[in-house]
Amino acid sequence: MELIINGSSSKGNQYLLKSKDGILAIEAGIPLQELKKSIDFDISNVCGCIISHEHGDHAKYARDYAKAGIDIYTSAGTLDALKFSSWGHIHRTHVVYDLQYFMVGTFKVMPFKVRHDAAEPFGYLIQHEEMGLCLFLTDTWYCPYKFEGLNQLIIEANYDQEILENNIYNGAVHQSVAFRVNESHMSIATLETMLLANNLTQVNNIILIHLSSANSNAQQFKDRVTNLTGKNVSVAEKGMIINFDKRPF
Repeated sequence: MELIINGSSSKGNQYLLKSKDGILAIEAGIPLQELKKSIDFDISNVCGCIISHEHGDHAKYARDYAKAGIDIYTSAGTLDALKFSSWGHIHRTHVVYDLQYFMVGTFKVMPFKVRHDAAEPFGYLIQHEEMGLCLFLTDTWYCPYKFEGLNQLIIEANYDQEILENNIYNGAVHQSVAFRVNESHMSIATLETMLLANNLTQVNNIILIHLSSANSNAQQFKDRVTNLTGKNVSVAEKGMIINFDKRPF
């Protein structure tokens, strides 16, 4: 299994899980042409695209994907917010439900509710023989769940509270923007608390995603999570390809 990162910021988000028997796209925040380029322009192996919520950096190009023949899987609230009924490719959209597993090709996926300022946002647990169990969690300020048997984590570490407060003080970030960040995104401190609450014994990779360009420090975040967990930690960057096999090297 390979994890291909096509974008991980407010400019656009997408992650591809590329197995021997198919490709699962996570998020539709980058243009279709960029998705095609990352997989040698052959989308015939893309078995579907799961979307966390309707905001543009995660779902802006979902309609283009559907038109190209890629099935879209997301919540009813997200599809409604995207005005899916006017897409003209309804047969390519699939409503998925909280804590109910569904299949996308050979990927077994379970959505769960998260805390974000969106219609019906989801995180996902994704199971595949090659990579084991992967947690995908973005755009949420908190996660109430604990998870067992995780092998891979693709998880948000959006901001550091001290950096954010300094930016407010210096006038770089308005107080109203800071309030939204606190109420809709996961801080590095909250992530650390969550990691300590979960059994990470079988985890191979922790991928930190959706870092704020102004309110984070990539190297510090990587070092903090590495020191806390002792795991292989990467900060997602566009164009990165990471081995995502269940068994470590």
